[in-house]
Amino acid sequence: MTKKNVMITLDEEIHRRAKELQLNISGECEKVLRDKVFNKIHQEEETKKCHKCGKSSEEAGELIWLCPDECWCCKDCINREVQKIIIGVVPT
Repeated sequence: MTKKNVMITLDEEIHRRAKELQLNISGECEKVLRDKVFNKIHQEEETKKCHKCGKSSEEAGELIWLCPDECWCCKDCINREVQKIIIGVVPT
């Protein structure tokens, strides 16, 4: 496997403590990312349903991935949430 050199920014305290514990920062980051990436792909394949109403992509027509929530949402539920926001900010 070919490795790519990348740069990350860490909180100073986390960096200091990781060094004190003699952790391989690159290795630890790679393990966490590998787990997150492969679990997310597996999870998406198994549970691609709207987190609000539970509709599958076949039922909803299209699902949209929401960030930073990290969940799927159908257009109907997004539109309902937008309407709640609009109604909430309209002066009475």
